[in-house]
Amino acid sequence: DGEMVLYRYRAPSGAEVLVYREPYWYNSGVCPDNGTGVFEVEKRSGGMKTSMIVYGVGNHGGGVTRRDVETMLEMRQWPVFPMLRFGTMHEYFMKAEAYRDRLPVVDHELNTIFTGCYSTQSRIKRANRMTEAALLDAERASALVSQRLGAPFAAEVFEKAWQKTLFTHFHDILTGSCVQESREYAMARLSEALAFAQTQQNRAYERWSYAVNTSMFVCDECISRSRAEGAGAGYGLPYYAGVPNPERGAGLMRIFTVFNPSPIARREIVELTIWDYAGDIHQLEVIDHEHRLVQFELLDEEPKVYWAHYTIRILFEADVSAFGHAVYAVRPKGLTNYPTHFFTFRPDRIEDPKGDIVLENEFLRTSFGTGSGLLYSLFDKTDGKELLSAPAGLYLIHTEDSDMSAWRVGRYLGMQPVTKTIFVQVKRGALRDSVSYQLSVMHSKVNFTVSLDKGAKTLHYSLKIDWNETCKGQDFLPVLSYRLPLSSSAQSILCDVPAGVVRRPACQMDVPALTGACADVNGTTVALISDCKYGFRLADGVYCGCSYRTSCRDICRYKHCYKADDYCGGNGCRRYR
Repeated sequence: DGEMVLYRYRAPSGAEVLVYREPYWYNSGVCPDNGTGVFEVEKRSGGMKTSMIVYGVGNHGGGVTRRDVETMLEMRQWPVFPMLRFGTMHEYFMKAEAYRDRLPVVDHELNTIFTGCYSTQSRIKRANRMTEAALLDAERASALVSQRLGAPFAAEVFEKAWQKTLFTHFHDILTGSCVQESREYAMARLSEALAFAQTQQNRAYERWSYAVNTSMFVCDECISRSRAEGAGAGYGLPYYAGVPNPERGAGLMRIFTVFNPSPIARREIVELTIWDYAGDIHQLEVIDHEHRLVQFELLDEEPKVYWAHYTIRILFEADVSAFGHAVYAVRPKGLTNYPTHFFTFRPDRIEDPKGDIVLENEFLRTSFGTGSGLLYSLFDKTDGKELLSAPAGLYLIHTEDSDMSAWRVGRYLGMQPVTKTIFVQVKRGALRDSVSYQLSVMHSKVNFTVSLDKGAKTLHYSLKIDWNETCKGQDFLPVLSYRLPLSSSAQSILCDVPAGVVRRPACQMDVPALTGACADVNGTTVALISDCKYGFRLADGVYCGCSYRTSCRDICRYKHCYKADDYCGGNGCRRYR
């Protein structure tokens, strides 16, 4: 496959397209090698005697230089030399059509290259993923209210937002192999596109809300002194990690409409932020539109201060149809017997054993090391299978210096689990159990929370990693990766790709996926899904993904990156997690 220059690519649908695989370096110039190489190119192009070179300043052909033009004109006069002329790609492919039947057919993936770009610079990748998802959600909601309620659909706004988003898909931006200035410019473009998406989504949901009947809820009238309405603009948006949570209600009865912009029905745990609630937060209840009680959980035992306002968070289980909505209300309980407060035994007079930490629901039973943060057991209760063969978790991997650390992941030289634990906290609730850890590794800090919700078949990891590593003073490049040793030796992983999925064999190399990949463990599917990484690996029965890498040298153009904060365009920047 690597020998081909001109070939036919055939898609699963049977459709074909002619492909020219550049045999020269992609930013080459005009030189005598272009002529002497035509005989080799002819053999790899089905006998076609016309070959093509993409030249010019910049990647993949840019502006033609005076030197290129003058060199071409001179070489055209050389005797016993191939005929040279200026042309276009369109002309080349028109000639290539005559050789279609002689060309080999490729109906599978070819090589991967620059696999380090699947994980370099999480910040750009996360912003891109959030923007893409927000635009899709906003488009679906806007199209729905346009068709059903007659609201205008701002096609030109979405077109502009997608243009800004797709600009960042250039091969040296989304890949994380760009310099600092390019990164900041890309982040500004993504910020604009995300603002467009959230504005259109907000308008669609407001228009949708106008048509929602909430008359079944009787609101309290004494709301004139409430400070809740409008509080919280911008709340919940650190590091492109969330959606704004402003309050639209007031008083003791708070009404919430939950929207589902996806094409499938969803029953899952929803988190609400309630602002400046004047009642007793320990005497709340949640009801649906038929006044049926809904199970909920209070996340905050006491209100949290946010500037001059107070917040509380609750969880409840929402049930929403595809492209639909559901209405819920949070209100004070209708008390008939007022609670009597008795003396309670002080909890600090009881000490529990500090063994492994278990998170369990009706589908999964998991066990974490109390002092390490490692996942020791992932037991599928439905099939009665243990899915792990060894502890899973974050591992510090020593990789060799590839001299292109933003583009390549070097050979693994050694690894050890990240287990230096500073802090552990366990929380139990009716709808969610969680455990939080703080660990240190080299010069960096890791904070992560693992949660398991009622009815969920997935463990949710929320990681905040302050990655401060550089290349200075060591003979390896550090990589932080999540490793999941599987209980059976899977031979491949199924990756989601544009317009479908593809199965890729196990190998000692990262392979790309849009959001995640899954492996088969004796008939049970195990998946890793990330919100900011595109690289996944299955090798020796261990499934890996979500890596943080040091990639300073080539991005900074320095042999060693001494001031990562100022110069490093990769994950070596402690400010850009």
